[in-house]
Amino acid sequence: MKIRSKKLSIKKWLFILLFCVSFIPIFLTFIISKSLVEDPKVPINNNYLNVRDEILNNVSKWSEPEWQKEIKPKLDRYGIQVRLFNSANKELFSNFSYSDMNEQPSNTNIKTRPVEEHLVFKGSKIAGIAYIHVTQSSIITVHNSKLKEWFNEYGGLVIWLTFSLIMLIFCTWFINKALLHPLKKLAEATKSISMGMLNIDLPKSPIQEIERVSTAFRIMSQKLDDSIKQQVKMEEERKLFISSIIHDLRTPLFSIRGYLEGIQKGIADTPEKIAKYIEVCQRKANVLDTLISDLFIFTKLEHLEQEPNFEKINIYKFLNNIIKEFKLEAEKKKIKVEIVSSVTNHVIFADEHLLTRAIDNLLNNALRHTPNDGKITISLNETDEHIEISVIDTGEGINPKDLPYLFTPLYRGEGSRNRKTGGAGLGLTIAKKIFLAHGGDLRAGNHISHGGAVFTAFLPKENSK
Repeated sequence: MKIRSKKLSIKKWLFILLFCVSFIPIFLTFIISKSLVEDPKVPINNNYLNVRDEILNNVSKWSEPEWQKEIKPKLDRYGIQVRLFNSANKELFSNFSYSDMNEQPSNTNIKTRPVEEHLVFKGSKIAGIAYIHVTQSSIITVHNSKLKEWFNEYGGLVIWLTFSLIMLIFCTWFINKALLHPLKKLAEATKSISMGMLNIDLPKSPIQEIERVSTAFRIMSQKLDDSIKQQVKMEEERKLFISSIIHDLRTPLFSIRGYLEGIQKGIADTPEKIAKYIEVCQRKANVLDTLISDLFIFTKLEHLEQEPNFEKINIYKFLNNIIKEFKLEAEKKKIKVEIVSSVTNHVIFADEHLLTRAIDNLLNNALRHTPNDGKITISLNETDEHIEISVIDTGEGINPKDLPYLFTPLYRGEGSRNRKTGGAGLGLTIAKKIFLAHGGDLRAGNHISHGGAVFTAFLPKENSK
């Protein structure tokens, strides 16, 4: 058995595609930019750190002119600006220049540096406050190439556009392959089917709705193809049926006409011959009557779909009544007829007229193929689900080659079961159709021991009371 892969609906696919186009490029852009763009933090010159420590470690000297005179050249040399306040917030020293606060160095990747505030404690009390501004000269400069500067400026946008374009191309390819191409093929398949070309080839699609429509088209195409083939076969069978019926009707008519002309022209010139000719005509007329009756019932069952008229029937008494009438014909060939039954008082619901015709056909078929001094047995049994009626003869049996076609209309085997034994070839077909109309079946085979034919009819017990 072929395992079917799970398909997603078109809503889920649209959500996936939207996610791919919207979020994947942003995520990849963030990851790549994070790994390529330099850390914006710029290290501070060690001279700055030394001067800063010297200021913070000498809070007691901030107000001394000598210390101020000593520290000022260092501040100017390394580009450091400070403002020093005592605990009462009185300014003790300052070389601050507000114009330098807005400097825009061109050779660093940091535009400005903030003013650092340092609180200096002695014990638990504030001894002073220092404001230190880092200027350009105190920063270690980082020289970037123009390519890196351009990438730092526009790289994220380029990466996002690149991945967005890739995802759009992928989504376009997927939509074309999974949606547009199958829809185009479905349109072509519809046109082909309308023109009678049923051999269509539809591509698979991961989209649930498209795959369902494609599967429905495949099933429809296959059923239409099977229906057309069946129609052609039925037309051939119909032509064969009509030609066979015409032949079967003409044969006794020609015989009747020939014997009647013999009487008319005086060929039968004695009372004995005339009586013999009339007897043959009557026998052929009976064959015609049987054939026409079979055709009438077959047509009603086959084309008019006649529904059985169900009524209560004691199946054992029903079979006994049929056999009583049948024994008269069997005695002419010295054939023994008996019924073997394990059911004596079972009532079923069936169409008595149709069921009588079916049993008659089975018995007449057995009578034609049972030799003189032979035996016909009617077996009546009961199972959990069915009432079984078997008609067993001691004739030549059925050729295994004929078994698959035995219930085909007008079929006659190549062995002894042919026109020479009589019959129009509709009796078994009619019998099977009657049992099928009752919800049962009719099967044929050969007896294991003596090899005679065995026809077993099944009637469902659900129709019984």
